[in-house]
This record gives sequence, C-alpha cells and structure tokens, in this order.
Amino acid sequence: MRWFSLFALSLLINCNGSGKSSAALEDLGPSDSLSPDLGKASSAPPKNYHKIIVIGSALTELVIALGDSNKIIATDRSHPRYPHMDLPRVGYEATLRPDYLIQQGPDLVLSDTEGSPSAIIEEVKKKPGIDYVTFTSPNTIESLKSWVSDVGQFLQREAEAKNLIADIEKNMNKVQALLDDRKDSSSVVYIHAAGVETLLAAGANTPMDAIIRVSGAKNAFEEFIDLQRINPEDMLYYNPIFILMNQSSGKRLYGKMYNSPVLLNSHAYRMGRLIILPDYELNYVGIYTPQTAITLAEKYYTPTYFAPLPSAPPEEVPSDRSKVSKEEIVQ
Repeated sequence: MRWFSLFALSLLINCNGSGKSSAALEDLGPSDSLSPDLGKASSAPPKNYHKIIVIGSALTELVIALGDSNKIIATDRSHPRYPHMDLPRVGYEATLRPDYLIQQGPDLVLSDTEGSPSAIIEEVKKKPGIDYVTFTSPNTIESLKSWVSDVGQFLQREAEAKNLIADIEKNMNKVQALLDDRKDSSSVVYIHAAGVETLLAAGANTPMDAIIRVSGAKNAFEEFIDLQRINPEDMLYYNPIFILMNQSSGKRLYGKMYNSPVLLNSHAYRMGRLIILPDYELNYVGIYTPQTAITLAEKYYTPTYFAPLPSAPPEEVPSDRSKVSKEEIVQ
C-alpha cells in the first residue's frame, strides 16, 4: 500500500485527543474502521499461470515465498528486499497504464486492491487471455493468515501457504512469550519525517498502527486518523516511550534531529529510544511482519534498552532472511 499520497493531505490536518488503556496481545488489531474483508475485487478461477505481473510489495514477497518467483515477469516497483530482481516496473495506482501492462504479455495480473483502480482492471480484462485478480491487504495477524491461504490456494500453492502460516504462528508465539507476565505495554509513536519541521504521526487506518499493535505495544497516537502532522505539545502530551521511524525518514533527519522541536520535546528521543528499521518492514503488513514484531518487542521490553542517537544516515541493507538470487527470480 502506498501511503505517500496521504502525506500532503496530512499536512493540512492536526488533531488532539487523549490516550487509551493498553490491551492484551490477543486483542491487538486495527481500529474497527479497518475492514478485515479478504474478498477479491475481481476474480478468476485458479489455474496454472506462467507469466505473472505482481502489483504490491507485500504480494511480491508472498508470491516469491510461495515458490513462484520464476513466474514473475514484472512488478509495480523495485523492492529493496530483492536487489537482484531486475524486472520491468509497471507502476502503482495512478501511475498504472493498461497498455503497458498488456505489453508485458502476462496471463495474470495479481494486485492488492489499493494498487489497481477499477478502470484499469476492466480495460486490461478486455484483452483475451489475461486474468486480473486483486486481494485486500491484511491488517491483523488473522487476516494475514487468511490472505496467505487465499493467495496460496489461488496459485495452487496450498502446501507452501500452510508452511508460511505455521511460520507466522511460530513467530507470534515468540512475541507472546516476550509479553507473558507483563501487566503493561509500551507506548510507541511511528513518525514519518517530511522534513525537520514537518513530522507526521501514524494513527489508526495505517499499516504502521497495525505493526505497533502486532508487536504487543500501544500506539500513543491511536486517536489520530491516518498520518497527521504533530507539534511539540502533542509529543509532550502523549509522551511515547519509543519512537519508531523508517530509514527514509531517518535519512531526511540526518544531522537535523537536534533542530526538531517535536523530537527535542520527547522524553523517548532524549533517552535514545529511537528505533529505525527498513521501509519495507514498516510500510505494510506482510509475511515478514511477525519477524519485525519480534525485533520490536525485544527492544520494547528490554528494561534498559536505549540506542545512541544517529550520527550517520541509516544504511539500506537487504534482509538476509529473504535473499533471493537473480537466477531464482529470472529464468
């Protein structure tokens, strides 16, 4: 899902509210306004596809993990988790073009619902021999497992999907073990930095909120909706214990954090409780989210955890846990 389109809109909005009590891990999930529906926006009967365009980073990860990397002929954009995946980029949402999709010669276009406007879907489906199927992005662990199962069944990879679901459950058990016997939960804010003077907090209806909850923490700004600009008073009022940020935001603030009134007004920042992770671990919920949840929970619930304030831009290093060689992807 792309959240960049929300950033400009979010600059126009500011919101205040009060904190809420923490919840047990089994109750953690998105706000009620997030739909858990996994129904396909456009459907096609399962069959053995050979040339697949994948639109959506989470779906790209899933198709590769299911064992169909050699069938992918194009994706929406480059994926830093797979630096050797040298394939055509077809765009996402407003940048999609039906003629360019058709030009790739697919027999299947597989997309998340956010990435493919209905007009694009209908135009491409006019071309004989191309199925265009969309799945709703997951936003809880239960919807993640259902999503994996549904996509796996559609691609006739049921056994592989069951193995992925088993891994998801195993990793979530590790998160739960870190939370056992705890009566509280850490308060966390995810911050997107559009600039040193413009910091946005992730509220409800965002993947970042879902990831914070999945990791057993409370979103300090859960009463906000989407991404909203915050000021020093907001940070002081909500007083998060940890600040979570992706690498892109960390780079924008490199050498400038001491000039940010919002950060300087934060006890979490002054204590060095700033966690920076790769964009692809925080921008959407996918099959690797439970592993990210373990990483976060270990940091949240280590009593003396702190990190030195960044003195250099965060490095973008592909995760070892999902390396795929160029030969595995392009055959």
